[in-house]
Amino acid sequence: MIAPGEANAVTAEEEQLDLSLTGATLDALAATLRPSAGTYTVPGLETVRWDIRQTLIKDALGQVVETIG
Repeated sequence: MIAPGEANAVTAEEEQLDLSLTGATLDALAATLRPSAGTYTVPGLETVRWDIRQTLIKDALGQVVETIG
């Protein structure tokens, strides 16, 4: 979950990651992440690595109809 905060904070419990982000870091996140496969880091939040992976959308016959990332 991503929530606004006065300071950046990251907490992890089991399989959930909670982020508290300042407005500046949220702006940096929006400017940094792209819908392209790759690994990204966000200024102000260097402890988190964003790993965007390619996704193949297939039809009922198993043919790739769209590639995202």
